[in-house]
Parts: sequence; C-alpha cells; structure tokens
Amino acid sequence: MCHETRMQRPINILTRLRFLRRKERYSLTVSGWGIILVLLLAISALVVHNLNSFLSPVRPVKSDVLVVEGWVPDYAFHQAIHDFRAGRYRMILVTGGPLEKGFFLSQYKSEARLGAATLIAQGVGRDSVTAIPSPFVIKDRTYESALALRRWIDSLHAPISSFNIFTLGAHGRRTWMLFNEALGDRSRIGIISAVDSSFDSRHWWTSSQGVRIVIDESIAYLYAKLLFHPPNRN
Repeated sequence: MCHETRMQRPINILTRLRFLRRKERYSLTVSGWGIILVLLLAISALVVHNLNSFLSPVRPVKSDVLVVEGWVPDYAFHQAIHDFRAGRYRMILVTGGPLEKGFFLSQYKSEARLGAATLIAQGVGRDSVTAIPSPFVIKDRTYESALALRRWIDSLHAPISSFNIFTLGAHGRRTWMLFNEALGDRSRIGIISAVDSSFDSRHWWTSSQGVRIVIDESIAYLYAKLLFHPPNRN
C-alpha cells in the first residue's frame, strides 16, 4: 500500500497541474467485431458483383456520329454495324494506333485503318467510314487516340458537337473518361460498351479471363483517374 501511495502521488500532482487526464476507452466486443466483419463482407460482395457493370457503361447521347475503337474484336464490329444502322448515324470514325502484330504483312498498318476496312468489308458504305490513326506511343494509347480524333475534328470546317464512342466491355469507363479529358468542351460524348463475350459478364469472378480483364481494367481506371496527368501533345 505504501508503495502504491508513493507511485500514485506524482500522478495526482501531474493530474492537478493538468499534464495528465483520465479518459474512458470503449472497445468492440466479439459481437461488435462480428457485425463489422459481416458488413465488410456484404460491401465487398456488392462491389465485386457490380464492378464489371461500373466499368462497362452504356450511356449514349443523341448524335449522328459513331466513333469505334479499332482494336475491338470482330464480333464487336458486328454490333457496331448494327448500332450504326439502328441509330441512323451518318458517319462512323475508327481510331487506333499502329498494329502491334502483323504490321509488315498488313497493308493497313494501323488499328484504325484495319477497323475501317473491316466495316467496309461488312457492308458499311465507304463514304461513311473514316480512319483516324494515331502515332505510336509507349503508354496512354487510348488518350493518344483521343488526341488524334481531337486534331481531326479541329481540322473540320463544321465541328462535331457530339458523338458516341463504341468500345469493348470493361475498357468503357476509362475510354469515356480519357476522351472527355482530351476533347474538353469541344463535343458532348456518349459511351457504348459492347458485352465482352470472352467471359460471363454477370459473373466475371467465376473465370480466369474475367478476373484478369476486370481486375486489369480496374487498376488501369484507378491509375487514369488518380495518377494520370495529360501530356502536352498538340
């Protein structure tokens, strides 16, 4: 007791001098931790279930111009042609950089020109299709394609006030964001994200292809949203 009194005395002095104060502390019980864990699991499940839908928006605007990213697979071109005809577009523009494979064996040299040739071969009128190739860049290829489109629009005597971008699946939201970043207030931009048939888009987490694509695009979107700084390219 005597020892405790000697130990307590300096604490009492410091407390009176307002150098110390007592605070009550609450801690979670086992039940409390259990509720938090259940909530976290529920939120995680909700995010996982809706992640691909978030990355694959379909938000077209009223326009007579359709922009197609030239790298999309053949089956997506079929849907682009259907949308082009059903939407009564007057013009279809195809963007894309140099071919990554088969460049020396292809007469088209770029995804934009190859995509334009694909559309024409499938019955779209030649006068309605324009290829807008972009130069080779190591990174930010989607943004570079958007800049190429911006330069092309700026060269017109009658600016394009609105257009819809046609792309594939989980790439959609990033494409939409970067095209808006590149074109600024020049045009009102809509987005059409075709369904990626390489995996079950409603249950993407059940296949390795779905996990790879959705996770990769999630990381790429976060990079573009938080860390991407548009380079000064005219």
